[in-house]
Amino acid sequence: MADIERLLALDPVVERAVVVQHGVTAEGRLMVMVYVVLRPRVPSPPELLTADRSAERGRRYSGTDPESVGTDFDGLVADDRGCPLSRPVREKWRSASIDAVLRHRPDRVLEIGAGSGILLPRLSRHCAELWATDHSAEAVGLLRRWRASVGSVGNLHLYHQPAGEVGRLPRLYFDVVLLNSVAQDFPSADHLAATLDAATELLAPGGVIVLSDVRNLALYRSLRTAVHLFRGNGPRRLAELATRVGQDEALEQELLLAPDFFCHWAENSRRIGGVDIAVRRDLAPSRYRYQVRLYDVAARTVDVAGLRRVGWAGKARLAADLARSAGGGVRVTGIPDVRLSADSFREVSGPDGRRMAELAPDRGRCQAPTISALNALGRTTGHRVSVSPAPAADGSLDASFFGAAECSDPSFGPDWPVGTYRPAKDSVPRANDPALGHATAALLAELTGRIDALGPAVTGAITIVDRLPPDCELDVQALPPPDRVAAGRYRSGPVVRP
Repeated sequence: MADIERLLALDPVVERAVVVQHGVTAEGRLMVMVYVVLRPRVPSPPELLTADRSAERGRRYSGTDPESVGTDFDGLVADDRGCPLSRPVREKWRSASIDAVLRHRPDRVLEIGAGSGILLPRLSRHCAELWATDHSAEAVGLLRRWRASVGSVGNLHLYHQPAGEVGRLPRLYFDVVLLNSVAQDFPSADHLAATLDAATELLAPGGVIVLSDVRNLALYRSLRTAVHLFRGNGPRRLAELATRVGQDEALEQELLLAPDFFCHWAENSRRIGGVDIAVRRDLAPSRYRYQVRLYDVAARTVDVAGLRRVGWAGKARLAADLARSAGGGVRVTGIPDVRLSADSFREVSGPDGRRMAELAPDRGRCQAPTISALNALGRTTGHRVSVSPAPAADGSLDASFFGAAECSDPSFGPDWPVGTYRPAKDSVPRANDPALGHATAALLAELTGRIDALGPAVTGAITIVDRLPPDCELDVQALPPPDRVAAGRYRSGPVVRP
């Protein structure tokens, strides 16, 4: 054990390592669990992360049948379960993604990061012109083969180019620029911001940039806690959960964004006149995600940021407040998100007296209205409704009810709501660093390789921890156990990442 600790300590990024024997495999190999405290790391170059993503997409699309375009749902899973979704749920998700575009009645649409073209066949039937780009040559090749095979999509223009390069695209031209479920693939928040800057130059006057399924940084720890409780098939020690979630954060290679990121970006954009941040209606794939609309300064919008605020106090109180509003608007804050009720957990006492956590439906959330119910209530009281994530990290929602009094047009139909999200009062992290997660994963792979190089008699897995007490105070029983994934094999990170 001491030899392994000394071997790992030779790495300049390893501040300390502790090795614990964890048993013997059926083949007689010594299993060890390695706990490491890491010094600050240098992130991987964003270009390296982008190249890895492009190579991954290339492997996926190179042999894909063109007939799968519009029906390839690979990779669409429930965030908190990592399991494939049923066909009806996937179809509902796709329809909602298409409706998010068509509600603006666009003539010319650009999709950045079209991938396998899950939306293209239906969008092409409703738009005069549909343009699509992707940084994967294989993905664009797949779409070109599909276009040639069907022969009825002459309005579809395809380009192989990185997301932020728009030189070949017409300026001030598109009614909608769409980034559908691809924000997480950007190597950094700066890269995404640069792409949005470029996209604003492509918008026609009054146009909108739509980003669907943005992963919410504020809910990341809640999501990963639910994942570990679900996969653990029973209660887990709170200390162990904290370590697992902390390691997930250190290894995360997808871009996570707080809604505040878009509000801050828009404040510094001369072309954007308003921001709408909303959650998608009762969709399983989108529970820990949100949708963003960035409106051109010439767009017809209504700012609901100044609505009178009331705290959530139950369905009956909400109905009464709306009935008394006389057509005026109100923002209801702190509504429990019923979509997350199944992912709630409660603390229990374990057999050894340690504090444990187990999945337990939250009755308070279960009794809250669904997003569809909030919209239905608005229709009965003559209000339009926009439901957005609250700035708190507890998974609550804000619902803005507004009517003709807030709109410039008596019918209040053409006006799009902005100011729907209320930014956090305190400074909050706006984004993670996927490149740092990439560098950390590469480091763990290297350290694991060093253990494997000791010979066939030893196998092990590595867990990152924030700190370790001195040897004289080290409680081996308090260290989190590895997650078993197969007989005699262990892992240090998630097998399937949402």
